[in-house]
Amino acid sequence: MFNRLDQLNTFDPYARQTHPLLVPPHHTCCPPSLFNNLSSNILKPYRTSSEEGLMNVDHRNHHGDPPTLPPPSPATGGGTSRKIGLSCAECRRSKLKCDRIFPCQSCVRRGCAGICPDGTLAATKGNKVLMAHAQRLQEQVKTLTARIHELENQLGQPGVKNESLQPSLIPTDGLDGQAKYHGETAGSEYFQDLLPRTSHTHDEFSTSSSNSRHPPDLPPDIIDLLHAFPFGIRDRHYSRGAFQHYIPGRDRAAYLSNLYFIHIGWMYEPISRADFTASILDVIYVNGERRLDSIHSHKLSVFFIILANGAVFDDDHNVGSISRTYHALSRAAFSLDSIYEEATCATVQAMFLIVRFLYNADRDRNEERWLLTGLNCRLAHMIGLQRDSANWNLPSDEIQRRRQIFWELFTWDAWTGVVNGRPAALAVQHTDCQFPDDLEAAILPGKERDLGWHAWKLRYAANVITASSFHVFNPRTPPYEALLDLDKKIRAFPLPAHLRSPVRNSDTV
Repeated sequence: MFNRLDQLNTFDPYARQTHPLLVPPHHTCCPPSLFNNLSSNILKPYRTSSEEGLMNVDHRNHHGDPPTLPPPSPATGGGTSRKIGLSCAECRRSKLKCDRIFPCQSCVRRGCAGICPDGTLAATKGNKVLMAHAQRLQEQVKTLTARIHELENQLGQPGVKNESLQPSLIPTDGLDGQAKYHGETAGSEYFQDLLPRTSHTHDEFSTSSSNSRHPPDLPPDIIDLLHAFPFGIRDRHYSRGAFQHYIPGRDRAAYLSNLYFIHIGWMYEPISRADFTASILDVIYVNGERRLDSIHSHKLSVFFIILANGAVFDDDHNVGSISRTYHALSRAAFSLDSIYEEATCATVQAMFLIVRFLYNADRDRNEERWLLTGLNCRLAHMIGLQRDSANWNLPSDEIQRRRQIFWELFTWDAWTGVVNGRPAALAVQHTDCQFPDDLEAAILPGKERDLGWHAWKLRYAANVITASSFHVFNPRTPPYEALLDLDKKIRAFPLPAHLRSPVRNSDTV
């Protein structure tokens, strides 16, 4: 093979140029200067230091051409191309890994893609940016530490009032660090607890929060029933006789129930005064005796919770203890019959009045009220209150009772949704229940009848509050024309003259 290559090298110039194992003469394929550079770079790793010095000596090659200097580097600005496979200048300066696709990702991440691949950033002694950032953080830590010490000192002095410690400046996160979103439409009354309270402030609608949450001293059987609220206990070994001892005299019961209808029943009326007297009081008090054998457990729950609501407004000094006891008895009586097996109109009435008691006695239990309201709406659906019962061959008083319960619950649910910034559980599109009879209609001078308070309230909730809630809670923003139509509907809804606030002549335009 050596002889054959030697023959090709000697006699066949064309084969010498094309054969992969033969190096063509530099004068036949490339200029002398480029050949010298290539040979110098190829042989450079195999030279010794002495040979390197000899190569740098100015001498002529065997063709008589002067030695050729290496091309200038791109850093000196004398070249127009850079070597393939070489990292960019900034990555070499910073000793970073370069992907050699310019601008490289390292320069892009550092925000200096404009100088890649030939430019470099100005060298600095240390990282001044990180040092400045660390210094700012240290200053913030000192400021916050001083603020914490100031707050601790102020909180340690109970008699000192500092404007900087008002609730508006204190985060409203819970003790576990979780924040609660109440919705962009949450009513301002929900945040009334954030207002500063003075020592002489007396809220007649609330009792002690701590007292209303701890059950009073009751027998173990009643405590077990209390803990089973609201779903109840299926085991029927509990008896209504355990509640016999806690039934007050009829005069006392009538007094507390009257306080309820005066202070609470005027707003929402899930049970009328006449219905309460006929279906509950007259059943419990028979011929001067207190009897519980013929009353349903959920009606007994209605009885106790009305007494609890009335006791909130009693002038007795033990109002908190009495109202808590009746509230606990109402929950326990409610659990005598499980709602899994049976639900009646009294079931919805009792749950509604328990929610009203929580609203009046403990405003902090908003989430419990919300959950119980939702459960009560499901109970109303279970017994078909959303459907009108006129064709069900029911007595007229039962038809009136069902209509009244449904629309009172519907109104409460609609307003509660607006206050909490959440959609209501009942929808007017899913009901054909008629409004109850207006028993409080106002008689106008021309013998015309105008809507009473409860009748107007129910119609306002069904027409105006429902339309407003649909607009507010719609995930797709309605057009502006829809908002204008809603505004016209609200303004055009009639308000009876006897329900309007009295105005003076100077107040009219």
